[in-house]
Amino acid sequence: MKADRFTLPTPIALVVGLLVIGGAIWYAIDQSGTPRRHKGPALSQDRQEYLEELVAAVEDSNIDTSRWLTIKRQELGFSFPYPEGWEYEELTTEEGTRLVLQPVGKRYFREPQRLYPLVVEVVQDGEQAVAAKYPPEETLAASKASLYGDTASVSLLPNNGAAYVFQNPYQKNIHVIMIDSVDTITGIDEGERAELREITDAIIARVDFFQQ
Repeated sequence: MKADRFTLPTPIALVVGLLVIGGAIWYAIDQSGTPRRHKGPALSQDRQEYLEELVAAVEDSNIDTSRWLTIKRQELGFSFPYPEGWEYEELTTEEGTRLVLQPVGKRYFREPQRLYPLVVEVVQDGEQAVAAKYPPEETLAASKASLYGDTASVSLLPNNGAAYVFQNPYQKNIHVIMIDSVDTITGIDEGERAELREITDAIIARVDFFQQ
C-alpha cells in the first residue's frame, strides 16, 4: 500500500494563509483595550471621532487650577495657568516667541528627539503662515464651537500631536498656538501619560485674552 504523498501548498495558499494570520494578530492587538486617544490619529479608524475626543477632553477638563501660577504676556494680551511643580523656558525664534513647559526635573523624548509636553508659540503678523503650518481641521467645526468659537482651530500634526491655534480677538494679528505632544512621548507608562494629559488639557482650556 502506497503512503499518502505530502503536497506542498501553492504560493496562493501561502499568501492567503499569511493574510489570515496577520489579520488575526492585528485584531487581537486592536482590541487589547488601548485607549483610542493614545493611538494617535494615524491609527484611528475614525478621524472625525479622534478629533472630537481631543476637543471633548479639553472641554471636560475640571481639574482645580485655583492655586496654579499664571504666565501673562501683557504686551501680547494673553495669559494661561500652569501648575506648581512645572517650569517653563522662553525662547526667541524667527517666527516669534516660544514657551516650553514640563514638570521640574523631567525630560521627555520621542526618540531620538527631545519633546516637551506642551509648547506655546506666539506668532505676530503671520495669519497666512499660521494657517499654512497648522491647517485647521474643517471636520471639527461643530465640535470646537462651544469652547473656541471663531477665534481658534485645531490641527493634527504629522507626528500625531495636536496644535490648538488661538487668534487674539482683540489683536487679530496675534496667534497663540498650544502644541500638545503628550500622545507622542515614548518611554512613559499610561499613568504618567494620563497625568500629563490632565494638566495640558487644563492649560489649553484656560487660555485667556484681554484688552491692553
